[in-house]
Amino acid sequence: MPDSIFFVGFILILLNQLLWFSIAWVRKDNGLADVGWGLGFILTALAGYYFNQEDPSLLLALSIILWGARLSTHIFMRNRLHQKEDWRYKAWREDWGDKAFQKSLTRVFLLQGFFLWIICLPVMVTSWQQASQWHWLHAVGLGVFLLGFIWETVGDYQLYQFKKDPANKGKLLTSGLWDLSRHPNYFGEILLWWGLFIYAIPAGYWWISILGPLTLNYLIVRVSGVAMMERKQKQHPGFADSAEKRPALIPKISRLFKSRTQ
Repeated sequence: MPDSIFFVGFILILLNQLLWFSIAWVRKDNGLADVGWGLGFILTALAGYYFNQEDPSLLLALSIILWGARLSTHIFMRNRLHQKEDWRYKAWREDWGDKAFQKSLTRVFLLQGFFLWIICLPVMVTSWQQASQWHWLHAVGLGVFLLGFIWETVGDYQLYQFKKDPANKGKLLTSGLWDLSRHPNYFGEILLWWGLFIYAIPAGYWWISILGPLTLNYLIVRVSGVAMMERKQKQHPGFADSAEKRPALIPKISRLFKSRTQ
Protein backbone atom coordinates (compact mmCIF):
# COMPACT_ATOMS: atom_id res chain seq x y z
CA MET A 1 0.00 0.00 0.00
CA PRO A 2 1.36 3.47 -0.92
CA ASP A 3 0.49 4.92 2.50
CA SER A 4 2.88 2.39 4.05
CA ILE A 5 5.70 4.78 3.09
CA PHE A 6 5.07 6.79 6.26
CA PHE A 7 5.52 3.73 8.49
CA VAL A 8 8.38 2.28 6.44
CA GLY A 9 10.15 5.65 6.44
CA PHE A 10 9.75 5.84 10.22
CA ILE A 11 11.20 2.35 10.74
CA LEU A 12 14.12 2.93 8.38
CA ILE A 13 14.99 6.21 10.06
CA LEU A 14 14.70 4.64 13.52
CA LEU A 15 17.03 1.78 12.57
CA ASN A 16 19.45 4.24 10.98
CA GLN A 17 19.55 6.36 14.13
CA LEU A 18 20.01 3.37 16.44
CA LEU A 19 22.86 2.08 14.29
CA TRP A 20 24.69 5.38 14.32
CA PHE A 21 24.05 5.82 18.04
CA SER A 22 25.69 2.43 18.68
CA ILE A 23 28.73 3.39 16.62
CA ALA A 24 28.93 6.84 18.20
CA TRP A 25 28.72 5.48 21.74
CA VAL A 26 31.54 2.99 21.13
CA ARG A 27 33.70 5.71 19.59
CA LYS A 28 32.62 8.42 22.07
CA ASP A 29 31.77 10.73 19.19
CA ASN A 30 28.18 11.98 18.86
CA GLY A 31 29.30 14.01 15.86
CA LEU A 32 28.68 10.84 13.85
CA ALA A 33 24.98 11.72 14.12
CA ASP A 34 25.59 14.29 11.40
CA VAL A 35 27.09 11.65 9.11
CA GLY A 36 24.04 9.43 9.67
CA TRP A 37 21.72 12.40 9.05
CA GLY A 38 22.30 12.43 5.30
CA LEU A 39 22.06 8.65 5.06
CA GLY A 40 18.65 8.72 6.74
CA PHE A 41 17.34 10.89 3.91
CA ILE A 42 18.81 8.52 1.34
CA LEU A 43 17.04 5.53 2.90
CA THR A 44 13.71 7.38 2.94
CA ALA A 45 14.15 8.50 -0.68
CA LEU A 46 14.85 4.92 -1.77
CA ALA A 47 11.77 3.72 0.09
CA GLY A 48 9.70 6.46 -1.54
CA TYR A 49 10.78 5.34 -4.97
CA TYR A 50 10.07 1.69 -4.09
CA PHE A 51 6.42 2.58 -3.42
CA ASN A 52 6.12 4.90 -6.42
CA GLN A 53 8.37 4.15 -9.39
CA GLU A 54 7.02 6.88 -11.68
CA ASP A 55 9.46 9.33 -13.28
CA PRO A 56 8.72 12.32 -10.98
CA SER A 57 9.35 10.14 -7.93
CA LEU A 58 12.58 8.83 -9.44
CA LEU A 59 13.94 12.33 -10.05
CA LEU A 60 12.98 13.37 -6.52
CA ALA A 61 14.73 10.33 -5.06
CA LEU A 62 17.87 10.95 -7.13
CA SER A 63 17.98 14.59 -6.01
CA ILE A 64 17.85 13.61 -2.34
CA ILE A 65 20.38 10.81 -2.80
CA LEU A 66 22.75 13.30 -4.45
CA TRP A 67 22.31 15.79 -1.62
CA GLY A 68 22.46 13.23 1.19
CA ALA A 69 25.56 11.49 -0.17
CA ARG A 70 27.39 14.78 -0.62
CA LEU A 71 26.45 16.02 2.83
CA SER A 72 27.45 12.82 4.64
CA THR A 73 30.74 12.70 2.73
CA HIS A 74 31.48 16.34 3.53
CA ILE A 75 30.77 15.88 7.23
CA PHE A 76 32.86 12.71 7.35
CA MET A 77 35.79 14.52 5.75
CA ARG A 78 35.31 17.51 8.05
CA ASN A 79 35.38 15.26 11.10
CA ARG A 80 38.55 13.59 9.84
CA LEU A 81 40.15 17.00 9.41
CA HIS A 82 39.46 17.99 13.02
CA GLN A 83 40.27 14.54 14.45
CA LYS A 84 37.93 15.16 17.40
CA GLU A 85 34.27 15.29 18.37
CA ASP A 86 32.30 18.30 17.12
CA TRP A 87 32.50 21.03 19.78
CA ARG A 88 28.70 21.20 20.11
CA TYR A 89 28.31 17.50 20.89
CA LYS A 90 31.36 17.51 23.15
CA ALA A 91 29.86 20.31 25.26
CA TRP A 92 26.60 18.42 25.61
CA ARG A 93 28.38 15.21 26.57
CA GLU A 94 30.31 17.03 29.29
CA ASP A 95 27.16 18.72 30.60
CA TRP A 96 25.25 15.43 30.75
CA GLY A 97 27.90 13.61 32.80
CA ASP A 98 26.78 10.15 33.90
CA LYS A 99 23.48 10.59 32.00
CA ALA A 100 25.28 10.91 28.67
CA PHE A 101 24.09 7.49 27.43
CA GLN A 102 20.34 8.08 27.68
CA LYS A 103 20.52 11.74 26.75
CA SER A 104 22.71 11.07 23.72
CA LEU A 105 20.18 8.46 22.60
CA THR A 106 17.08 10.56 23.15
CA ARG A 107 18.20 14.17 22.69
CA VAL A 108 20.60 13.63 19.81
CA PHE A 109 19.82 10.51 17.81
CA LEU A 110 16.12 9.81 18.40
CA LEU A 111 15.12 13.48 18.38
CA GLN A 112 17.14 13.99 15.23
CA GLY A 113 15.37 11.01 13.68
CA PHE A 114 11.98 12.52 14.51
CA PHE A 115 12.89 15.77 12.78
CA LEU A 116 14.36 13.82 9.86
CA TRP A 117 11.02 12.04 9.35
CA ILE A 118 9.13 15.35 9.33
CA ILE A 119 11.57 16.98 6.89
CA CYS A 120 11.08 14.00 4.57
CA LEU A 121 7.33 14.63 4.30
CA PRO A 122 7.55 16.05 0.73
CA VAL A 123 9.19 12.79 -0.34
CA MET A 124 6.69 10.57 1.44
CA VAL A 125 3.66 12.52 0.25
CA THR A 126 4.84 12.30 -3.36
CA SER A 127 5.23 8.54 -2.99
CA TRP A 128 1.90 8.16 -1.16
CA GLN A 129 -0.07 10.02 -3.82
CA GLN A 130 1.51 7.99 -6.64
CA ALA A 131 2.32 11.19 -8.56
CA SER A 132 3.04 10.22 -12.17
CA GLN A 133 2.35 13.27 -14.39
CA TRP A 134 4.95 15.93 -15.11
CA HIS A 135 4.04 19.46 -14.02
CA TRP A 136 5.74 22.82 -14.59
CA LEU A 137 6.30 23.09 -10.82
CA HIS A 138 8.63 20.11 -11.09
CA ALA A 139 10.95 22.22 -13.24
CA VAL A 140 10.73 25.18 -10.86
CA GLY A 141 11.34 23.01 -7.82
CA LEU A 142 14.28 21.25 -9.45
CA GLY A 143 15.80 24.59 -10.43
CA VAL A 144 15.53 25.93 -6.87
CA PHE A 145 16.94 22.66 -5.53
CA LEU A 146 19.95 22.81 -7.86
CA LEU A 147 20.67 26.43 -6.96
CA GLY A 148 20.56 25.60 -3.25
CA PHE A 149 22.61 22.44 -3.74
CA ILE A 150 25.35 24.29 -5.62
CA TRP A 151 25.32 27.14 -3.09
CA GLU A 152 25.66 24.77 -0.13
CA THR A 153 28.31 22.65 -1.86
CA VAL A 154 30.47 25.63 -2.82
CA GLY A 155 30.08 27.18 0.64
CA ASP A 156 31.10 23.95 2.37
CA TYR A 157 34.06 23.49 0.02
CA GLN A 158 35.31 27.04 0.59
CA LEU A 159 35.05 26.60 4.37
CA TYR A 160 36.79 23.22 4.27
CA GLN A 161 39.69 24.61 2.23
CA PHE A 162 39.93 27.63 4.53
CA LYS A 163 40.13 25.51 7.68
CA LYS A 164 42.69 23.16 6.15
CA ASP A 165 45.23 25.97 6.18
CA PRO A 166 46.84 26.26 9.67
CA ALA A 167 47.45 29.96 9.00
CA ASN A 168 43.69 30.55 9.18
CA LYS A 169 43.26 29.16 12.69
CA GLY A 170 41.17 31.58 14.76
CA LYS A 171 40.12 33.59 11.69
CA LEU A 172 36.72 34.13 10.09
CA LEU A 173 36.16 33.26 6.45
CA THR A 174 34.94 36.39 4.64
CA SER A 175 35.67 35.64 0.99
CA GLY A 176 33.81 33.86 -1.78
CA LEU A 177 30.20 33.09 -0.85
CA TRP A 178 31.15 33.87 2.73
CA ASP A 179 31.53 37.51 1.72
CA LEU A 180 27.83 37.66 0.76
CA SER A 181 26.48 36.21 4.02
CA ARG A 182 27.87 34.73 7.22
CA HIS A 183 26.34 31.27 6.66
CA PRO A 184 26.00 30.54 2.93
CA ASN A 185 26.03 26.77 3.48
CA TYR A 186 22.92 26.98 5.67
CA PHE A 187 21.24 29.28 3.16
CA GLY A 188 21.87 26.71 0.44
CA GLU A 189 20.41 23.88 2.52
CA ILE A 190 17.26 25.85 3.33
CA LEU A 191 16.86 26.85 -0.32
CA LEU A 192 17.22 23.32 -1.70
CA TRP A 193 14.58 21.93 0.68
CA TRP A 194 12.14 24.64 -0.37
CA GLY A 195 12.91 23.51 -3.92
CA LEU A 196 12.00 19.94 -3.00
CA PHE A 197 8.77 21.18 -1.43
CA ILE A 198 7.86 23.04 -4.63
CA TYR A 199 8.64 19.85 -6.56
CA ALA A 200 6.21 17.93 -4.32
CA ILE A 201 3.29 20.40 -4.66
CA PRO A 202 1.74 18.70 -7.74
CA ALA A 203 1.30 15.53 -5.69
CA GLY A 204 -1.24 17.36 -3.50
CA TYR A 205 -1.51 17.72 0.27
CA TRP A 206 0.94 20.60 0.20
CA TRP A 207 -0.15 21.60 3.72
CA ILE A 208 1.45 18.35 4.92
CA SER A 209 4.58 18.60 2.76
CA ILE A 210 5.28 22.18 3.85
CA LEU A 211 5.98 20.97 7.39
CA GLY A 212 9.26 19.60 6.00
CA PRO A 213 10.97 22.85 4.94
CA LEU A 214 9.37 24.78 7.79
CA THR A 215 10.91 22.37 10.30
CA LEU A 216 14.30 22.57 8.60
CA ASN A 217 14.09 26.37 8.59
CA TYR A 218 13.35 26.45 12.30
CA LEU A 219 16.14 24.03 13.21
CA ILE A 220 18.78 25.84 11.15
CA VAL A 221 17.81 29.38 12.10
CA ARG A 222 16.76 28.93 15.72
CA VAL A 223 18.34 25.75 17.10
CA SER A 224 21.42 23.95 15.81
CA GLY A 225 22.62 25.92 12.81
CA VAL A 226 22.88 29.69 12.56
CA ALA A 227 21.89 30.39 16.16
CA MET A 228 24.52 28.07 17.66
CA MET A 229 27.29 29.18 15.32
CA GLU A 230 26.51 32.85 15.96
CA ARG A 231 26.80 32.36 19.72
CA LYS A 232 30.26 30.88 19.22
CA GLN A 233 31.44 33.39 16.63
CA LYS A 234 30.38 36.39 18.72
CA GLN A 235 33.44 35.67 20.86
CA HIS A 236 35.64 36.28 17.81
CA PRO A 237 37.16 39.80 17.63
CA GLY A 238 36.24 40.16 13.95
CA PHE A 239 32.60 39.11 14.30
CA ALA A 240 31.10 42.55 14.94
CA ASP A 241 32.71 43.98 11.81
CA SER A 242 31.60 41.00 9.71
CA ALA A 243 28.04 41.19 11.06
CA GLU A 244 27.86 44.88 10.18
CA LYS A 245 28.81 44.17 6.56
CA ARG A 246 27.03 40.86 5.91
CA PRO A 247 23.60 39.43 6.74
CA ALA A 248 23.51 36.14 8.63
CA LEU A 249 21.70 34.07 6.02
CA ILE A 250 20.29 35.67 2.85
CA PRO A 251 23.17 36.68 0.53
CA LYS A 252 23.79 40.39 0.06
CA ILE A 253 24.33 40.28 -3.69
CA SER A 254 25.22 43.99 -3.80
CA ARG A 255 28.56 43.10 -2.21
CA LEU A 256 29.59 41.58 -5.54
CA PHE A 257 29.76 45.10 -6.96
CA LYS A 258 31.75 46.65 -4.16
CA SER A 259 35.50 46.81 -3.85
CA ARG A 260 37.23 44.16 -1.78
CA THR A 261 38.08 46.77 0.81
CA GLN A 262 34.44 47.44 1.69
